[in-house]
Amino acid sequence: MINSLIARLPGNKNLWVFILLWLLTFVLYIPAGKAGWVIDGAGFLYHLKHQGFWDFINRTTSTDQSFYQLFTLHYVVFYKLWGINPWLWTVLYITLQAINALLFFIFSYQYS
Repeated sequence: MINSLIARLPGNKNLWVFILLWLLTFVLYIPAGKAGWVIDGAGFLYHLKHQGFWDFINRTTSTDQSFYQLFTLHYVVFYKLWGINPWLWTVLYITLQAINALLFFIFSYQYS
């Protein structure tokens, strides 16, 4: 059934699947967007505002000994782009979830 549905899509089929997955994820995440900032995001933003760049990237005040540099770097980049607007951050995370779902779809479709 899914093969016939995908075969009928015009143009780039992966784009249509991505749009569908993004819309589905958006509908599921609407309550999260209304919630505003939760503690982990707010904590990262607090440390971002009160620490220097390298201290924040290396998480010098954290007790976690893990590889967080690439993860925390996205906070710096997106904070510089649009500040603390929770809706734009929600759209970012929805898009990342939709990309993950698209990659899973492509992988499972090719190897099924």
